[in-house]
Amino acid sequence: MKETTEHILKLGEEAKIQSGVFQANVRVIFAGMVSDSVYSIVVRWSMGNNSLAYNLYFSDRQREISLPKGKITVINVGRDQLIFKYER
Repeated sequence: MKETTEHILKLGEEAKIQSGVFQANVRVIFAGMVSDSVYSIVVRWSMGNNSLAYNLYFSDRQREISLPKGKITVINVGRDQLIFKYER
């Protein structure tokens, strides 16, 4: 069964979308609008002493984003706020 969680992020806030004792912690951070039609999110992954982060840039028309172990469906995006559902 698929699990869906809705998140509301303000500029610079993060949401933990995956965590577990023996799994990596995955977080999504809203980095804001780069231009009038492009927004950015940061995906941060960590497990033990290892971690990485990367920026992703999307058109404001793109509503589905594939991530490791899940999918983000963007409900609304604006200059200061991102609303999305994460489905595993």
